[in-house]
Amino acid sequence: MIRPTMLLAALALLPQTDQPTVGARAQAALRIPAAAAELEQRGVPLSELNRALETFRTHAVPATDAVTTLDIERAQPEPMQNFGEFVQQQLADGKRGQALAGAIRQEHDRRKASRENPR
Repeated sequence: MIRPTMLLAALALLPQTDQPTVGARAQAALRIPAAAAELEQRGVPLSELNRALETFRTHAVPATDAVTTLDIERAQPEPMQNFGEFVQQQLADGKRGQALAGAIRQEHDRRKASRENPR
C-alpha cells in the first residue's frame, strides 16, 4: 500500500539540478513509495521510513540516491532497527551515494556479527 506521505516525499525529492537526467530522477522518485512500502512490509516501522524520507528531503538527497539507499536496505536479509535514525546520522556525517550504501552494509554486518558472537 502506497501512503500519501511517501508519495509526497518522493515528489519532493524530484527537483534536482545535478546529474543524472530528469528522466532518471523522475523514475527514481516514482520508485520510492514502492520501495518504502516493501520495507514497511518487511518490518521497518513507518515512523522510521518517514524519518529517512524527511532526512533525504532536508539534506536535498537526489531521488536516485534516495532510492538506491532504500534498495540497499531492501536487499539485506533482515531490516535494520532504527533505520531512519541511522540514515539521518550518516547524512549528517556527510555520507552520500556509495558511501551511504557502504555504511548501511557495514552496519548490517556489524549487527549480524554482534548477534552471532555475543560477549
